[in-house]
Amino acid sequence: MDNLAAGTTNLTGGDITGNVSNEGTLIFDGGNVGGDFANSGVATVTGSATIGGQLTGSGTISLDDGGSGGGSTADELIVQGGLNTSGMTFQLDLDLSAEESDQLDITGAISGTSTLAFDTVGTGGSGTDIDLLTYTVAPDLNDFTLIGLPEGGALIYVLDDDGGGNVSLVSNVNPGIGALASGITLTKSLIGSVINRPSSPFIAGGGSEEDPCSPGMWGRVIGGTADATGTVTAPFGGNDVEFEGEISADYYGLQLGGDFSCFQGFYNGWNLSFGGLLGVNQGSTSQPVRSFNIVAGEPDYGPVVSRNETDFTQSYVGAYVGAARDRLFADLQYRIERTDFEVENVAVQAGAELGLDDSFTSDSRTLSGSIGYVFPIDEERGINFIPSGGFSYTQTDSSTVEFNDGVLVIEDSATEIGFIAGTISRTQVQPSGTSALNYFGTATYYWDFADEVISNFYEGSISADMDGPDRSEASNLNEYGEVSVGVNYTQLLEPGDFGAATQLNASFRVDARFSDTVESVGLTAQARIQF
Repeated sequence: MDNLAAGTTNLTGGDITGNVSNEGTLIFDGGNVGGDFANSGVATVTGSATIGGQLTGSGTISLDDGGSGGGSTADELIVQGGLNTSGMTFQLDLDLSAEESDQLDITGAISGTSTLAFDTVGTGGSGTDIDLLTYTVAPDLNDFTLIGLPEGGALIYVLDDDGGGNVSLVSNVNPGIGALASGITLTKSLIGSVINRPSSPFIAGGGSEEDPCSPGMWGRVIGGTADATGTVTAPFGGNDVEFEGEISADYYGLQLGGDFSCFQGFYNGWNLSFGGLLGVNQGSTSQPVRSFNIVAGEPDYGPVVSRNETDFTQSYVGAYVGAARDRLFADLQYRIERTDFEVENVAVQAGAELGLDDSFTSDSRTLSGSIGYVFPIDEERGINFIPSGGFSYTQTDSSTVEFNDGVLVIEDSATEIGFIAGTISRTQVQPSGTSALNYFGTATYYWDFADEVISNFYEGSISADMDGPDRSEASNLNEYGEVSVGVNYTQLLEPGDFGAATQLNASFRVDARFSDTVESVGLTAQARIQF
């Protein structure tokens, strides 16, 4: 082996046929190495250089001949025996405007970690695709670290392995923006189908033959946590690529309602309640944004590089009608909702920020309803089976989300939920004869029929993006199951016990939801006074 110690060796048109160990500076200026090349120093390449054996070590290979920028992008290093490095740095000239770079051509296995350090000139936009490396054995792109590229903001540069022997540097709108769109979609789905779980207004029987009609008031408190996952499909590197999105949410809310009800079959055998409600929900979500490379058109994820942190507050008003006859019951309600979002992208790694710190709103209209029937199983023991079903339809429009170098426009969307449920309950009248406990367990199956939510990102501004927006499609929660257990309490009141109130009802319920897209636990407590 030829051992090149400290100092400078210049291969000007000459070749070394054996193995070389470089601990100083080796200049490939028309010369080549025929055997293995162990590099712990600095090797520079002008034009084209060939290493006939394996390239190993942790030094620097510089194809950068531009100094502070503007060097030739025509340099090439050919390695015929594979690459086995431990932190080696490859310095490359890169012209984003011309979409050109110095080249690496590796035959054989590629292993170990390497840094691609770019001396970058020019500017690139979405859709940049620059050849960097050819191979015969596919590398692990996560073993490469990229430095010297534009950092932060709407555009991101990653490696793309086409699966056919070529690795390119590609740029596109940062999938973190698509992930944000997915996170907003998931948050809206959580609000619509988990936080505002399609629930009937809290109506309970009451009244007497002498006075069957009276007003009632009720309140409901909710709280819980949820983890949700979804997908967003967006163009990247010339292909439509499906990226993953996930959020963790904490939430709580308060709902108040009041109605005028007539019982005892007052309306031709029907009990009817007409009322209004209002409420507020608050919560926060956290969404990781991961680094990634593209391998054969699919994302290969690395560590978390930033997080999308969102706080939301939803307020709403609505009206409802409830109906019951014998063992049949149903309800219908309509709500107008406004949700305020405060969203911020927080970098975990330097240069990974999306340039986002904004607030936006969404306005929704929701129509929902349900119907059920009580089947007695054991009347003596107070056991019943209650099948039910229903729907919830929400139409939502959102304001734009502003980035430092772009605008995200979320198109109008819908949430279309259907559900079926089965409840087993048991009622126990207490010894006083004026109160009762009702224990219940419910299994519910939900599904969202709505199409994916479409978002469009405009680079710079809507009017300045001459190439048109980058479109992404984000999925909703799709299908999930729920198991609930709880207890209802009913107390008949004597005149004067609580003003003019005649009946008190209270309820407590625990809900667990689960599927491939959501895991959630929630608590609900509610109480009603009937006058």
